[in-house]
Amino acid sequence: MVAVVYSPGQLPLIEFIESDELFLQDEPQALWFDVLRKLDYRQFQPVAARYYEQLWQFNHQQKSKKNKSKRTGISHLFTGVCAVAEASGWCVWQRG
Repeated sequence: MVAVVYSPGQLPLIEFIESDELFLQDEPQALWFDVLRKLDYRQFQPVAARYYEQLWQFNHQQKSKKNKSKRTGISHLFTGVCAVAEASGWCVWQRG
């Protein structure tokens, strides 16, 4: 599980200001940019941490399922080939 630890006195070591941020700051139609810049994101950190933990678990499960289906898929492929080949008498692969 991911735990979010916030230190209220800690300031960022380096703060980058990109040219597109300066452009959006001066753009009158980009009101959303000012809202996002002033948003206190810290209240959303626990939710974000849980989301990314669940996303990681989901991706890990999908990868495991995919790897498992690849292993069994090859086995089924050989079984199918041998079922056809046994009829002609040339299959030497044996199921363990």
